[in-house]
Amino acid sequence: MANVFAEFRDFLKEFNVVAVAVGIVTGIAVKEYAQSIVDTLIMPFVNVLIPGKGWAEWVLPLGPVKVMGGMLLARSIDFLIICFVVFLFAKFMKTLAKPLAAKAPAAK
Repeated sequence: MANVFAEFRDFLKEFNVVAVAVGIVTGIAVKEYAQSIVDTLIMPFVNVLIPGKGWAEWVLPLGPVKVMGGMLLARSIDFLIICFVVFLFAKFMKTLAKPLAAKAPAAK
């Protein structure tokens, strides 16, 4: 039984599971933050630019198929804005890391 726990410990170390978990949790938090920016800051302006409150529910009928064009547009806008916010966050974190890297002792 002790061997199983040792293997599990080695697994956690080898695959750096804690760092992966921290990355996932941080990613979820950044996504929620970006979604909040989209919902509360960006979309009110989009709603002004695209008249009518139900634009996200537009449907494009193509014979027997109904393409949810408004939903596709809304999700595309969300996706692009979230990607841009994540990019800005990563860029900001990179600028914070530069002074830390400069202070680190040189490797021998």
